[in-house]
Amino acid sequence: AWLKNTDLKPLPTPTPAPTPAPTPAPTPTPKPIVYPLINIQINGAPYEEKGILVNGNSFVPSEVLDALDIKPEVADRRITYNGVVFVRAIDLRDASISVAWDQSTTSVSLRSRRDILSGVGKIMGRGLTTPQQITVFLTKTNSKALTTFPNLPQIYVQEAAAEGVNHDVAFCQMCLETNYLKFGIAVKAEQFNFADMGVISPTNFGLSFPDIRTGIRAQIQHLKAYGSTEPINQPLVKENVRFRFVKRGVAPTVNELAGRWNSDPLYGQKIINIIRLLYENASLL
Repeated sequence: AWLKNTDLKPLPTPTPAPTPAPTPAPTPTPKPIVYPLINIQINGAPYEEKGILVNGNSFVPSEVLDALDIKPEVADRRITYNGVVFVRAIDLRDASISVAWDQSTTSVSLRSRRDILSGVGKIMGRGLTTPQQITVFLTKTNSKALTTFPNLPQIYVQEAAAEGVNHDVAFCQMCLETNYLKFGIAVKAEQFNFADMGVISPTNFGLSFPDIRTGIRAQIQHLKAYGSTEPINQPLVKENVRFRFVKRGVAPTVNELAGRWNSDPLYGQKIINIIRLLYENASLL
């Protein structure tokens, strides 16, 4: 009670010391993004400009769309890098473009399916598949094929190139004639006759050749006889006694082999069907 009249006053509340503002850390200058450059091939030919690799995806300059006659709206994944607009290559599949990656050359390969299919049955020309792609396809259809016929895909590519023949056509003709190297009644595997050459009946065994390469060479040369009037580049296989009876250049496409190489009117179309399967397996279609 005695505090009521006291003159004592409460002590003032101390003013808190100001908290110093932290010094902001300097903002680091962002490093420019650098994407690896990649090569581009269009329909088998090198493209002058380079593409870039972004998070494992191939991007190509937007001008590629014009080169392949593709509408711009097909490619909706775009980025700008160093002043150039790039589109994601994989999106071009929606425009019937085959997209493949070759790690050995760091190249993205773009191929118009229209370009592929336009010459699918021509005997003369370059094949589109590699020996590795042929090997995978053949192994899927006959797992024992390459045990009996080692290096057969490589030999087809080599022998066809020597004569300017499309190795895809020659290989797929072999697949049709031999049932993917399983053979049948008329021709035996040990004859190395890969296209029923000289077979005129189930009891006639046709021509025989000394080894794999000679048998393939004979088939390639016979195809060239039908498909071209150009001279044969390698010595003519002597066992192919029927070569001289072919009217040169009379059948530039496999469809025209029907009734000539084989009596089946659908002979050429059956070869083309196998070529399509080969291309689909190789992701070309």
